[in-house]
Amino acid sequence: MVGRVALLHLHRMAVRF
Repeated sequence: MVGRVALLHLHRMAVRF
């Protein structure tokens, strides 16, 4: 599911900030 991948990517970006 693309939604699942997008959520993971967003979470990774959030952790970086």
